[in-house]
Amino acid sequence: MRKDYFENLPTARSQEQKKELVLNQQSEGREGEVWILKNCVYTGGKDKHSQAMLRTKYCLELDLVVTDLTLVKGTGRPFSAAVVAREVAGKLVPVGSVGTGFSLQDMREIIRRHTETPGSVKITVRCLGLTENGNLWHGRFIGLCE
Repeated sequence: MRKDYFENLPTARSQEQKKELVLNQQSEGREGEVWILKNCVYTGGKDKHSQAMLRTKYCLELDLVVTDLTLVKGTGRPFSAAVVAREVAGKLVPVGSVGTGFSLQDMREIIRRHTETPGSVKITVRCLGLTENGNLWHGRFIGLCE
């Protein structure tokens, strides 16, 4: 195994050290961290029950404007996804859609607000980042912006 795939870092012992470590790794363009127990033994395949390895991903939270709501093909949901955009220099720039994380109550409130004043509903979305095209990467609804 090539040794340049992994970098051994000292364990962050305080919240301040952890924050510094995360900011440093994000500035280097890393996606997340993998924490491995020092005494674990490698076994091939995925072991979902093992506590020997923990993966974390760095997330990005954005406040976005709902520009449209996609139609539902089935029943039980008021809409399939919210089409969203970022405000950049006073203009709306489309960044894709968000279709997960909503409760039924959230969806009804978004529809109510969007029907009253389209383009004025703002939501908070958490994603793993943006794609090369500037679209959301695994976006998930977090809440309504008040």
